[in-house]
Amino acid sequence: VTEQEWMDFLHSSVTPRLPEGFTFWRARGQWLTAGNSTVEEDSFVLNFVHPDDKSSESAIRAIAADYKSRFHQESVLRVRNNVCASF
Repeated sequence: VTEQEWMDFLHSSVTPRLPEGFTFWRARGQWLTAGNSTVEEDSFVLNFVHPDDKSSESAIRAIAADYKSRFHQESVLRVRNNVCASF
């Protein structure tokens, strides 16, 4: 995924679903494909804090599905943690 493709994805898919905001950064990752091959590639990490509700869950699932479809990915890693945050 190029920088421009990522920015287009953020503007068209992520921002409308998470208008309150999010953070992202570049990463380098390694993973095992369904075909049992190891792949190393550049990546992006998207981090957001949200309520534990149906609306947020629906938005997150839609973002992951759009990313997989748009960029022909086998999977999207999602990590969930309970946190206490304040601003």
